[in-house]
Amino acid sequence: MTAIELRMNAFLLKVLGPTFVLIGLAVQYYPLNADLLSKSLVSNMFYIDAGLIACIVLFTNNIKLMRVFNYLFGLTLICLVAATWFTLFPADYFKYTMGNKLLNTNIGMILIFTSVFWDGKK
Repeated sequence: MTAIELRMNAFLLKVLGPTFVLIGLAVQYYPLNADLLSKSLVSNMFYIDAGLIACIVLFTNNIKLMRVFNYLFGLTLICLVAATWFTLFPADYFKYTMGNKLLNTNIGMILIFTSVFWDGKK
């Protein structure tokens, strides 16, 4: 594994880990009147837990674990959006809004693309 690959996967975890924790806490404990993100407790706890797990994975400094986490977390985000669109099982609990769907789709695709295709080779 090259240093640039480690840096890119670690960079995503450095940015997304605290960001997801802050999103979950902010929406849960400081709700805005605008319905940009879901105010569901399950959704907010998912964001907080995913952010904390991302920080733990980052501290392991294991590139394979980082890539696996990025891939599985991105796939989970995409599956949650698909479940919302098709009204499948967790859609009733997460109560995603359009902001959640856009956020999860974009971040999920970035995570999957980075974990699978980013290798730093020329």
